[in-house]
Amino acid sequence: MEAYRYHRKVYYYETDRMGVVHHSNYIRYLEEARIALMDARGVSYRSMEAQGILIPVVSVSCQYARPAAFGDELEVETAITRLTPSRFWVRYLIRDLTTGQVSVTAESCHCFTGTDFRPISLKKAAPELYRWFADQCVTDE
Repeated sequence: MEAYRYHRKVYYYETDRMGVVHHSNYIRYLEEARIALMDARGVSYRSMEAQGILIPVVSVSCQYARPAAFGDELEVETAITRLTPSRFWVRYLIRDLTTGQVSVTAESCHCFTGTDFRPISLKKAAPELYRWFADQCVTDE
């Protein structure tokens, strides 16, 4: 499966006094891209929650290379890279669509839980959903 590409424009309110995107907003961009990937490929967060399955963030790691600024058009390349019955990992690359310069590389890890936030094995609880995640994993690594 190939990486998913999500596009968004940087808004003025996302910038700081230095005129660049505040570092915390990149985390929001990652979430937007992850949700867009799932929606575009047929499984939404909402549908998972309706099944009683949550996917909270366990960790996020960001490496900031170049700041983005108001008006920049960004592409967030998003790919599920690893899956276990209880967790999955997502890789991100945020770049400027005009220049191609990379702003951020990142990775997030998520676990599968029930509505009580207790970890579950997705492979056992929802085998069809587990297969969907397995099918989404990027294999070109």
